[in-house]
Amino acid sequence: MLHGFRRHVEMESTWCRSLAALHSLPSDAMLDNGLSTNLIHYLPVTTTVVAAAFFRVLWRHRQRNPFARYVMWWMIGVGLYGLGTLTEALTSIIGWNEPIFRTHNVKMHLF
Repeated sequence: MLHGFRRHVEMESTWCRSLAALHSLPSDAMLDNGLSTNLIHYLPVTTTVVAAAFFRVLWRHRQRNPFARYVMWWMIGVGLYGLGTLTEALTSIIGWNEPIFRTHNVKMHLF
């Protein structure tokens, strides 16, 4: 029993050291125009494009089959998701902006 506890404490201290090392990393490098060089910040742009493409596929399916109500619900969900990723994408490209922040909050209250 003591061996298992000791292993747990060692794992926890390793995790704490890893977390401390993560916090000591330098901040992202910025380009001259103020954009980040870290590509993870631009992931919302990609998800917005994917959501728009999926919404278009759903729209065409809904046009062919207007009685498929489940497609309408999918369209509402994908549309709201796309709106959320669009506001995140604009925030990562432009920076904090009050109208974008308000749009994001209104969208969150719709859920």
